[in-house]
Amino acid sequence: MKSGLWLLLSIILAVLIVMRNSDPDPNMFIAGAVLPEGRHASEISQIMQEMADASQVTIQLNTVIDFETPTSYGNIGIINPSQNVFPIAMDFILNETGEVIFTSGGIMPNEFVSKARLDVELPIGVHEATAVFNAYDPDTLEHIWRSNVVLTINIGQ
Repeated sequence: MKSGLWLLLSIILAVLIVMRNSDPDPNMFIAGAVLPEGRHASEISQIMQEMADASQVTIQLNTVIDFETPTSYGNIGIINPSQNVFPIAMDFILNETGEVIFTSGGIMPNEFVSKARLDVELPIGVHEATAVFNAYDPDTLEHIWRSNVVLTINIGQ
């Protein structure tokens, strides 16, 4: 048993010596090489959070929207949260026909549209639609991102 333990310790020692004497990998990531010098950890965390926020968009929307009549207001609940940096706009497209039945116009970060009427009077019933979200560069207003969400629109239900 003692010889097995010595053999194991010898192997571990040999591996450590080889690792210590080998040249570092030039492609190895060293965090200190890319982080700003003289920055406190909370500052670095804030910088990293701002970079993450600038690379994603979060949107809130009611996916089931009820309207009492074809001309009444419904609680659509579109919110562009304050952590977003992108202005957004949204269209509702009726799946049956491809017709745009609602257009939100521009919604800046920290703004919302709680209630609205549809731009088109739909017959009483349940309608499937798609909300098309569009995000825009805050400086140039160039279109940069699009995503879809399935909606159920209830008229008089």
